This record gives sequence, structure tokens and C-alpha cells, in this order.
Amino acid sequence: MAGKFEWLAEGIWLVGRGGWGGVEPLSKPTDSNVYLVDGGGELALVDTGSGAECPELLANVRAAGFEPGRISKVFLTHAHSDHSAGAAWLRGITGARLYAGPLTARALAEGERYLIGPLQPFERCPVAPLFIDKWLCDCDTIQVGNAKFTALSTPGHSTDSFCYSATVGNLRVLFSGDTAIGNQPRKDIGPAVVLKGLLGWLDGHWSAPLGTYRASLERLLRARIDLMLPGHGASNDAATARSGIEAGIKHLQRILDDPELYVMFAVAR
Repeated sequence: MAGKFEWLAEGIWLVGRGGWGGVEPLSKPTDSNVYLVDGGGELALVDTGSGAECPELLANVRAAGFEPGRISKVFLTHAHSDHSAGAAWLRGITGARLYAGPLTARALAEGERYLIGPLQPFERCPVAPLFIDKWLCDCDTIQVGNAKFTALSTPGHSTDSFCYSATVGNLRVLFSGDTAIGNQPRKDIGPAVVLKGLLGWLDGHWSAPLGTYRASLERLLRARIDLMLPGHGASNDAATARSGIEAGIKHLQRILDDPELYVMFAVAR
């Protein structure tokens, strides 16, 4: 199987991506972004895509020049299946340890259908239990070779959402999951369309209170970063990331100021 990948920055590759936004998938069309981080002595993945089996990811890791067996850690941003469904298979193949926040860990262990779900929004179903190797608390730090990851609890898009602030080489990187997707081109809408301040999907079944979400975004605004790597779409440099997070806060504030916007959205789904 021929692999596909994108080099993003020193020590960071995109090895999985679905078709969100109208881009060409690198792996399964329903995958989240899956990032490979080279810390020098070991490798890590951030999120695992949607596949119960995901040989495409392994082929892409090899195409980037690495043996999948060197992957020692896998970080999950939240339990939604487009981010977590490949975790059990990847651990079985590589022996990597799985890291996630406590609500993600509990949801995966119990097959909690509203925090996991299958591949389409609003179709929630149980899955086989998956046990996380290391439950993370807010501000926990984890070394991946020379790279340092810090776990950030950021409930919003989902109650269990975590982001990861990482120092990789000389870069300060924010793996923002679906908490902040930022300013994104949308080729599926039009060739020149860029949407500002995109956030992960909001739904009363799994989202945190909107005021809590706003506080999580405000926390991300205070982080000093060079690069934001979201769970879907393209990377954001520091200025674009700040602009996108600020726009996301404004979107939430509009709903907080007029709750009928949220009610109408939920009904219209």
C-alpha cells in the first residue's frame, strides 16, 4: 500500500486526514487529522482516525520515513469515533500506550454512545470497551523523546475535550482537537471560501455549557504558540490561530446573548 503524508514542521507530519473541507483524504474519508510527532528517541500520534483497522495510517507513517513500531505513545483529544476508533488497533499493532483525559477514558471503557458514536453526527451507538493506559489530569506533562507534551483540559465541543501544548524542537505547538478548528478554507463550499473561527460541532448530547466552552477558548488565547494543529482542516500559524480563536469566542457569545440561536440550530439538525 502506497503511503501519503504531509510534512508540517520540524518533527511533525500529517499522516491521517479525511475529506472534511473538500480536501483530498490521506486516509479514511471519515478520519480526523492524525499527527505524527518525532521526539528523537520515540514517536507519538495525536488522535487515531475513524477506522477499527487503519492500515493506511501505518503506510503513511512508513512513507514519512518511520517504522510504526517506534510509536510509543498515542494522545487522544476526545472520544468521538472519528478521533478514537483506531486506538485499539494501533495499540495492538505497535504496542503504544494510550493517553487521554478521564472522561474520555471512562467513555471508551464503558462504550458511552453519546461521547463516542459512529461516523455520522447524531447516530450514536455502543462500541467495544477500550481501556486507556494513562488517564491524564489538567497540566500533566509527558515526554516523547525530546518533545514535551502538556495536557490541557478544554471542555467545550465535548465535555471530555483535551488539547495538547507541545514543544517540538524549537516550535511551540497546540494540538487543538475539535476545541478550536480556527480559520479554514472550505473547498467544498467554494474555491475561495474561508470560514472564520470554526469550532467543533455543538450538541446538547455531548457539548459542555457554552460559558465553559468560552472559558476554554480564552485559556487557549493565553497560550504562547507558534502553530495550531486542529482536529480537522489546515494548520494555523500563531496570528491565524489567535484570529480564529477570537472569532470562535465571538460566535459563542452571540449564542449566549441569544439562546434561541442554539435552540434553532439543535432543532434544525
